[in-house]
Amino acid sequence: MISLVEEKRAAEMRQARDAKAPMVRAVSIGVCLVLLSAAVVCSALYGWATYRIGKLGLQEGRQPLEGPVSVRGIRTISTGMAMTRAAMVRELDDSGFTVASSGGEKPDTYSLVGDNMLRLHGESGLLRLHFRSGKIDRMQDEKNDDLEAVQIPSPVLFRMHAREDLTAAFSERQFFATEQELKGSVIPDVLLGVEDKDYMRSGGVEPMSILAALLDAARGAKMRGAGTIDQQLGRTLLWPDENLSAQSHTMKFARKVAEWFLASALNRRLSKEKLLLDYCNVVDTGSMQTASGQWVRLRGFKAAAFFMWGIRDLSQLTLSQAATLVAILPRPNHLLTHPDELRRRRDEVVLSIYSNLHPEKKAAALNAMKDPLNLVRIKDDEGDSQRASLGFFMDGWQAGPELKSESWGAGGLNLSVDPILQYAAASALQDEIAQLRLRGVPTVEGAVVAMDPETGQVRALVGGDRFPALNAARQSYRTGSAAKPFYYARALEEGSVNGEPLTSVTPLNLADCAIGAWQPNDGESGGYLSTRAALAKSSDCGAVVVAKGLGLQKACDAIRLALQNHPVCNGGPELLGGAAGSEASPLHLAQAYAAFANGGERVEAQFMQTIRKTTNRTRLFSPQAAFVATSLMVSVMRNGTGAQALAWSGLPKNAAVAGKTGTSGNGSNKLWIAVVQPRLIVVVMISAGSDKALTEQAGYTGGLIAGKVYGGFLRRSSQAAPFYFGGEFQQPPGVKSLEVDRLRGCLQPGTRDYETFLFDRVPPACS
Repeated sequence: MISLVEEKRAAEMRQARDAKAPMVRAVSIGVCLVLLSAAVVCSALYGWATYRIGKLGLQEGRQPLEGPVSVRGIRTISTGMAMTRAAMVRELDDSGFTVASSGGEKPDTYSLVGDNMLRLHGESGLLRLHFRSGKIDRMQDEKNDDLEAVQIPSPVLFRMHAREDLTAAFSERQFFATEQELKGSVIPDVLLGVEDKDYMRSGGVEPMSILAALLDAARGAKMRGAGTIDQQLGRTLLWPDENLSAQSHTMKFARKVAEWFLASALNRRLSKEKLLLDYCNVVDTGSMQTASGQWVRLRGFKAAAFFMWGIRDLSQLTLSQAATLVAILPRPNHLLTHPDELRRRRDEVVLSIYSNLHPEKKAAALNAMKDPLNLVRIKDDEGDSQRASLGFFMDGWQAGPELKSESWGAGGLNLSVDPILQYAAASALQDEIAQLRLRGVPTVEGAVVAMDPETGQVRALVGGDRFPALNAARQSYRTGSAAKPFYYARALEEGSVNGEPLTSVTPLNLADCAIGAWQPNDGESGGYLSTRAALAKSSDCGAVVVAKGLGLQKACDAIRLALQNHPVCNGGPELLGGAAGSEASPLHLAQAYAAFANGGERVEAQFMQTIRKTTNRTRLFSPQAAFVATSLMVSVMRNGTGAQALAWSGLPKNAAVAGKTGTSGNGSNKLWIAVVQPRLIVVVMISAGSDKALTEQAGYTGGLIAGKVYGGFLRRSSQAAPFYFGGEFQQPPGVKSLEVDRLRGCLQPGTRDYETFLFDRVPPACS
């Protein structure tokens, strides 16, 4: 009987178990799928984190690329320039070069040989520099061929994030501390004492803090930090400028999860010492107003120490100062503007680490709480305005808020800018704009562009006296007489006067300068000027005679092709650069003026560092016409409207310098000078908007105002970068020099007065 009851109960239990089996299997499968999905998601997130860290270029002994990267320009060095070997070593160190190891010389390394030689390994191979008496005495390549000049990377100009807004980039300061410098400071003791006492032994995340954050998320409560130093580093490198407080609760949680995996990946890739160094170099330390009045954003403890107290080495920080730097981290901008609250926060930091200090340091800690903050707000001695001028260069490139990824090299971004020329241009322009404002000209704009005529590489571009502002280098303005050389050059190829080919000595009848009912109003209505003299004096009547000799439509076409604009060719002001449609930006004018130095081709501006010619070139006129027209513009600079600018520059009067001034009146008040040298084109523009203060009657002309900026630019740069301002214009085949009688405009052997002509276009012999 008992056996039957037990059998029945066992059968019922088996029946119940069998009924639950599908549910148990389903739950088991569900749990396995959840665990598998979690594993896949975690694996994917960890793979993503590892990939992003790899893209940042984080390595032992190397600064992070994207957080931010180094941006360099070029430095042109030449034989004979003033430079000691020690000064060259300092520049190379600042450019990121390192001393070559005994195992071999790699790119971006150098080695010292003997007392006066330096071996440099760059992208183009080996270079040997010999120094003597404070100058570069000789330069040789790896084939032992002598070199006149070479280009090497400039010292780092600035650092920025690849997706960073340009305005933020040029108002930010970041100085990198070395590992040795950080170890010699009290920063690690203070920072780790407050943030994470077990940092050197942790894996980058805190499991208990993560669990607490997950519970907060599940309850919908405000999420606590749960952020270690490594998590903060990952967030700063990948999302340096995002406003986390403005994000939704879900996005905050997703971001926090991503930070956990980033921190884990960072710890597997780098040592704790390297992670701590990177954190100290990129952490946001707020914004300050310098003594010069500029607001700057600070990244890293070294930048903050410099701008707060003028301290350049972290090892020189006192305990009080180190505690102040750590104290500002939770809310840097708020605390920097509330000194009383900052001091209380600093004292809390000191007290929190007091118990962990060595007995000898405890007295210093107590004294630290008595120290005043002493935020001296020093002036940026690297030059706020000069550095900010690089913003105009980047804006001229039209990079926008995101720079193209292919522009970034292994060591960062390499630009075509030469900082010596850039800073010289910025300083010269700022000085003249300030002077004009003091003279009562209220609204002044200006621009300076310097360009290599062969490659189109922009060596300097400044579009105002302070960045950010409207970039005048990219804005179009009426060019005035600066447009004349383009149809002068074409007329030397095709034009004629009285049935004879137009040449540099052709007498131009100024009484014949009317076009229908229109006639230029420059006070010249009779007499004769040679073609050379007409351009040197910037005679409007002479320009009209030249244009008529070429053909008015061809003259307008020459302007259109050179400036890539659309002048209204009705015959008249457009020929003088003073009509609607004849505008050009300073950058475009420099591209066109390059044709006079490179054999007749307009180039496209290049903002990246390259050693090849641009392929996008437009033929404006023949090499022969370019050379003869340039010889005419030499007279502009020696004894014409540009003579004062040449005198201000400090160059000798017989230097190979050509150019043309321009003054566009009628209320537009645009003053120009475009200068051509064999190795550099310089265009300067000054604008007073619609203000009538800039008038020729008051002495405000292109040659005097824009010319003064050009002169200041040369004086500030020619000694440090002499190569750009040397060389000779190369005479092409098909050009010859003949003796002339200039008064009569004809060939006259025996005068010993030589003029340059196209081979098949010469004046008649004197009768």
